[in-house]
Amino acid sequence: MKSRTTLSKSETRKISLILLYLAIVFGIVIGSILFSVSESKFVSSEFVMQYISPFELKGSLLDFFGYSVLSYSLFVISFFILGFCTFGQIMSVILIVFRGIGIGVSVSSMYALMGKKAILAVLLLAVPKLVATSVIFVVASRESLKLANKLYSYAFKALCDDEMKKYIRLYCIKFIVLLFFLLLTAAADGALNYFFVDLCY
Repeated sequence: MKSRTTLSKSETRKISLILLYLAIVFGIVIGSILFSVSESKFVSSEFVMQYISPFELKGSLLDFFGYSVLSYSLFVISFFILGFCTFGQIMSVILIVFRGIGIGVSVSSMYALMGKKAILAVLLLAVPKLVATSVIFVVASRESLKLANKLYSYAFKALCDDEMKKYIRLYCIKFIVLLFFLLLTAAADGALNYFFVDLCY
């Protein structure tokens, strides 16, 4: 009996998801270290912190929702576009690591500001949205990587036109579904931040 030397599609899918989640964890570690050792204002900028910390946000319920939608949609749209780029594979991984950096910096800033009191804020206002968005972004990143690989195969005539058209159509549908879940997450995130942020002080 011959031993199997290639991975099945399900095994490949699981491994790719694990690696992307590890990329987020790697980014979190980098972000935490950057916050502790760097005095640069850029590290604490909105660009790096990605509107994750509720203590950095002010305004109405609609404003809080807008912050979440802006941050989340930029990531998902970026992943979508990168799927059509020849350099999309590398950039998708860099983007998922950057998300982790934002998490690391933001959570570290919450503890620096609130001390032990930040535990409630992190558990109530940060963890739920970070788990939900991490799943969405990892799936978006994986789909982006898959399309980039398909386009590479298509360029060398490994796929026919009809196969490529069907895959791109499915790719678009998947991202529409991801955007729908993103909006739900943003709505929940905005509501939690608006109604409960004052309880964490």
